[in-house]
Amino acid sequence: MTLRWTAEIDRSVNTQADIRVEFRKAVTAVGTNCRESDFDDSTATTNPERWRALDGDADSAFFSKTNTAADQFNVVEMAELFQDEQIDATCLQFRAYLMQNGPNTETAPPDPSKTPRILSFSLEKVLTGSPDLKLEGVTEGSEGFSVGTSNGSLRNIQISLKNLNSKGINDTLAVDEMTNDGSFFVNLCVAYAPLNQPEPTLSLPPPTGNAAIPACSKAYAEIPNRFMQPGTVLALGDLPLWRPNPESTNTPKRFLRELYPTLFSEPGRYRVGIIIDFNNLIPEGTTGEVNNRAESQEFPDGKTILVTITEPPTFQLSLPILAK
Repeated sequence: MTLRWTAEIDRSVNTQADIRVEFRKAVTAVGTNCRESDFDDSTATTNPERWRALDGDADSAFFSKTNTAADQFNVVEMAELFQDEQIDATCLQFRAYLMQNGPNTETAPPDPSKTPRILSFSLEKVLTGSPDLKLEGVTEGSEGFSVGTSNGSLRNIQISLKNLNSKGINDTLAVDEMTNDGSFFVNLCVAYAPLNQPEPTLSLPPPTGNAAIPACSKAYAEIPNRFMQPGTVLALGDLPLWRPNPESTNTPKRFLRELYPTLFSEPGRYRVGIIIDFNNLIPEGTTGEVNNRAESQEFPDGKTILVTITEPPTFQLSLPILAK
């Protein structure tokens, strides 16, 4: 966590001009508003609520440096003030001394018409941890991607999407905490070969930062960012989030099983794989970016599953019978 401010200080005439920013914090009762009386004004070093000067220009005798294109902010780490990144506070307060002649208040500045200006003040919190999207069931290490057949027909594609950082739940951030209330995509890749031909090969490209659709993708799910909170597991096959490629995001979403008759329409052998967030819309960190294809020692370039289909799948829609 850092305190940051920008300043405009002209030292061409008033060579000692400076801005001293001071900061303090206090803890108040739950449900109460911050008041001046909530702070202890004692200057004793044992007082945790005392004013503390912020040195934004430690390389000089000044407290603040002027704003430039190359170096815009004065920055002070909270840990420098409180020896701890975890700050317990419900009230925060800052004040700024605009000094034309530095700490010298006995002598008039060379040019009293020139006064330093503070342009902004902010507190920046850097979130630790990150989301980590992976194909995994509720239990750690459990299967998150499988394809089921019965009597030569496709019966189910099971896709469990989990948000859990490898460091644990406390280091896992919600996807919408790192981004905005948008969405990201999960692509279903399929390769086909007739029964009398060699089995198909399927290469799952690693996620990239562009807006392209992976060439292997035959369908995709659009996942709202807010769905993926820390520890969340989504059974994507059971949610109406899917569209076939190359249909646009304007077409209605469907259950994945509704697409089976189209995607697996011919007898043959099919190889199936999953790519999470191919466009790298979600910042998952270094370790989080390398498991978006269900990579493992067995499948270093992403897990693919081979199935043989002799009977095209069907999708049945049951409607109630109404009697008048």
